[in-house]
Amino acid sequence: MKQGKGIVVEVTTRDHVTVMTPQGEFLRVPFHKPVHVGQEITYKIKRPPFYLKWSVAAVLVLALVGSAGQLREIPGGAVPEVFVTLDINPSVELALNGEQRVVYAEGLNEDGKDLVDKLSLIGSTFKQAVETIETQAEIDGYLKPGMNEIVVTISQKGIDKCEPVELKNTASRGGKRDKEIEAVIEETLATTYRVQMWRVPGDTREEIREKGMTPAKYIAIYVEPQSPSTAAAAGSGVTVPVTATIERNGDHHYFEFEITRPVFPAGKLMRTSTGHE
Repeated sequence: MKQGKGIVVEVTTRDHVTVMTPQGEFLRVPFHKPVHVGQEITYKIKRPPFYLKWSVAAVLVLALVGSAGQLREIPGGAVPEVFVTLDINPSVELALNGEQRVVYAEGLNEDGKDLVDKLSLIGSTFKQAVETIETQAEIDGYLKPGMNEIVVTISQKGIDKCEPVELKNTASRGGKRDKEIEAVIEETLATTYRVQMWRVPGDTREEIREKGMTPAKYIAIYVEPQSPSTAAAAGSGVTVPVTATIERNGDHHYFEFEITRPVFPAGKLMRTSTGHE
């Protein structure tokens, strides 16, 4: 896969832009992030690019019309306000504006990039995007009803710590936008698959990207269960560090290890008999 660099001269539909290379060539290449005319970008070429033989003047005129048209096509504008990731195995991040329209879509791993390249998501509603991703993931064999667990994360201003979201919980602490996103997940993915949902601070999102990890993997490695009920619902326990000193023949041996103790929901503890009345 080759990489190229160029100046954006036109923002076209279907997640493509026209760039002018340092050699003076005009190429149309796929690009999913929001850009503007005159911006220098680095892009990847998976297949021979489409070379354009327009004059510079014609390209610049079309650039102004094309980019302005695209901004009008996305209700709410092109400024992302919330980032939602869907970890299926392909990991995909959607940037949404204030009206829950997709501003850009990005694959966070190779499978995710391949999946996004097959779809046209820019400008669609969040629900439309989720349904489109779900359908394509099923076609590609990544999803099978009842057999997958999907991790969904929400990142936006106002979130100050990683915490799980209990779907269908009317007392959820999230704001209005969070609840709208949760409602979409409940109506789509959660009806067929097991879904974990998390709120993630912006700095944690950046840390995940810097580590080159998917949010699901990061949460599994670095984030501890938030509460006994959450851990029990996930069928897991709490990992506790343990130290011990053992004396043998006058010598003391120090050990450090970890154990995972089960967590039971309150009110569901088993009573055992002691053998005495």
